[in-house]
Amino acid sequence: GLSEEFNNIIFDYIISSYAIHHLTDDEKVELITKLLKNLKDNGAIIFGDVAFRNTEEMLKAKEKDKDIWDDEEHYIIADKIIKLLPDLKISFEKLSYCSGVLTIFKEKNSQYL
Repeated sequence: GLSEEFNNIIFDYIISSYAIHHLTDDEKVELITKLLKNLKDNGAIIFGDVAFRNTEEMLKAKEKDKDIWDDEEHYIIADKIIKLLPDLKISFEKLSYCSGVLTIFKEKNSQYL
């Protein structure tokens, strides 16, 4: 979550790079849910990280990088996050075979307002 000094601040955007892979999927959902409370309507949370659209893409990357793959990390799999947060508009942009940007939008019709 946010440091205590940021608890009462509302942001247009919250950006995180190469940090969320340390959280399990459940912890990711918990963090996103908390961050939405500090986000303006129509704002966005943006995660740039080691990330994949689906499990198949991740397994291909794992095979390619098996000598350096870290099994203790919890890389973003966009399809899983989308299923865990079905009421949110979420987009994923693949940047390379092993990186991407996951964007969570806070829209006016969201239950997280």
